[in-house]
Amino acid sequence: ICRKNVMNKQYQGKEKKKALVDTQTSSLWLQKSLPKKMIWDDAIEYTPGLRVAGCSDWRLPTIQEIKTLLEGHLNENVKNGAEPPWKYLNRIGFKNIPAYRFWSSTQYGRSYALGVNMTDGVVDDFFQGDQYYVLVVRYNR
Repeated sequence: ICRKNVMNKQYQGKEKKKALVDTQTSSLWLQKSLPKKMIWDDAIEYTPGLRVAGCSDWRLPTIQEIKTLLEGHLNENVKNGAEPPWKYLNRIGFKNIPAYRFWSSTQYGRSYALGVNMTDGVVDDFFQGDQYYVLVVRYNR
């Protein structure tokens, strides 16, 4: 359950700026990444237990959701002069997003999952036993 508060801009603050609504995709993103890096299995298990911004159905985003969030700020765009993903997210209302790797929920083989490097926008497969940061999303029903 979550209280709605959709605004006109693509990314709008919600619930005392704990979350941002993407009005183009109807996704609700936590404004800050989880405070510590974690292995992929822990990230998958941890996110459904979050209770933030009046919502209780948070999850790790798919790689496609991350790509959509970062549209215009992925590797090819950054190579051509676009703002790197971490700077872009911090500019549009996210808070304290580090220039580091972030997990997605999308598995790649048995021991890998896809993620994005916020420094340069490279989408790559990462070993699930490594520790990276986590963005959290839900559908804004």
